[in-house]
Amino acid sequence: MHFWLRVGRTLMAKRPLDPPEPVTDSLALAAQAAAGDKAAYGALMRQWQQPLWRIAKRYTGDAGESEDIVQEVFVAFWRTLTKPETEGSSVPRDVGAFLRRATLNACRDWSRRRAVRGFFFSAIPFDPARDQATPQLDPTGQTNDLETLEHLIAQLPTGLKGPLILCALEGLGQKEAAVVLGLSQKAVETRVARAKQMLRKKWPIAPTV
Repeated sequence: MHFWLRVGRTLMAKRPLDPPEPVTDSLALAAQAAAGDKAAYGALMRQWQQPLWRIAKRYTGDAGESEDIVQEVFVAFWRTLTKPETEGSSVPRDVGAFLRRATLNACRDWSRRRAVRGFFFSAIPFDPARDQATPQLDPTGQTNDLETLEHLIAQLPTGLKGPLILCALEGLGQKEAAVVLGLSQKAVETRVARAKQMLRKKWPIAPTV
């Protein structure tokens, strides 16, 4: 069976179906929030909290840090929406793309801060691969496939994680992902292919579900 078909089946088997992408009212809610409507912004946060958390969790491999990252994104977006017009306040035409991009940028900032902390506060050179906890085998000798997959994705190079997460796991097309990432569609295609190749090397025994 094809590697990524097995991976897809693993994801579907290990967790319930994700809720539909919150698209319909996002622009209207953002416009209301820009006018100072806090209730509208609360509704917008509820729509996007889980999708953005998934992106951050798959990027960082850390559920708690991902919650903090998403909160930072929402705080920054509120400030952007409610800035005076003279300071450049505006509602993005594609709220989903804006929030996904902001989340990936926040994840990159988190990675850089983590690297700096590791450099200054540890006598051992910072090594993201070593610092991430390795998933353990269960008593039957089988690995938790979803945990393993997300662990390995979190170890990918920064430039490859975003395209893979958006296209292979979040269901965006390459054209949509290119808009979020500010890349060409061809660049997204190339990076996704490279990421998949690296995962195959790191995980030679793919799930058999």
